[in-house]
Amino acid sequence: MYAGVDDSFNNLTKYKKIEKNMFRTAYFHTGYYEIKSTKSKNVLKDKKIFIVIKSVKNKYYLIKKYKKEFLHFLNQNFNIENCKLTLAGDGAKWSQKFANEIGAIFILDQFHLMKELKTIFPYRRRKLTKNLTDNEKIRKQFYWDINKLFKNGNPDESIKYLKKLITRKNIKEYPFLKDKKDKIKDFIKYIKNNSECIKVYKEDWYMGSCTEPQISHNVKWLKGYGAKSYSEKVFKNMIAIKMAKEKGVNLIEFYINKLNKKNEKEYNYYFKNED
Repeated sequence: MYAGVDDSFNNLTKYKKIEKNMFRTAYFHTGYYEIKSTKSKNVLKDKKIFIVIKSVKNKYYLIKKYKKEFLHFLNQNFNIENCKLTLAGDGAKWSQKFANEIGAIFILDQFHLMKELKTIFPYRRRKLTKNLTDNEKIRKQFYWDINKLFKNGNPDESIKYLKKLITRKNIKEYPFLKDKKDKIKDFIKYIKNNSECIKVYKEDWYMGSCTEPQISHNVKWLKGYGAKSYSEKVFKNMIAIKMAKEKGVNLIEFYINKLNKKNEKEYNYYFKNED
C-alpha cells in the first residue's frame, strides 16, 4: 500500500473574515495500471484522496488526532491486513514522526530532492538555439552524476561527491562553485537528515512518489493563480466535487438517490403515523 502526505496553505473566507487555512492532503494507491500508464505518465491504481482542512490558528491539531482520522479513512477504503505501508513526504519532521506513529516506511518524495538539485546546478533543458556554455556543461554533468546516485538509493556517495565539489582545489578549477558553497552545505545537511528515506529508492518494491503532483492536481489547481479567496463552504464543495470526479461518482445520480431515500423515509414515516 502506497501513501503520501503533504500540507498546502490557502486563504478562505469565513464569517466575512479571511483566514489562512492548512490543507493536509493524503493520497493512497496500490500501484500503477500497466495498460493505462504511459512512459510519461503513470496512472495510479485504486487511488483515493483524503483532505483535512484546518485553520492555522488551530495550533493543537495533533498527530494522534490526525492518525485516528487517517487510519479510519484507510481502513474504510482498503483491506490493509498483512500489508506493508509506505508514506512519502517532503521530509518535514512531523511527517516522519507520523510515519513512525502508523508503522509506515517513510520515503522522501523525489520532487523535493531534485528541485533543490536543479536549483544548485541549473542548465538549459529546452531546445537550444545556442550551444551550452562551458559552465552549463559542467553543471549538467554534476547534476546527472548526483541524480544517478540518488536514483540508485545511495545518499552516502552523493554526500561524498558534493563535499568533494567544495574543496579548494575544485573551487579553484570551477570558480562558479564558490557562490554555491553555502547552498551545497545546506543540501548536504538535508540529505543527511533524510538519508534512510533516500536509501529505499533502491528497494524492489519502490515505485516512485507523486506527493507534490497530487497536491497541485487536487488542491492548488482548484484555486488557480492570483490572489483569490473563496468562502470556506464554496471551496469545500469544490474539493468534494473534484474528489467525486476522481472516484468516478455520478453526482446527479448520487443526489437523486439521496433525495429518493429522503422522500421514502418521509413517506414511510407518514403512513406509519396514519396507522
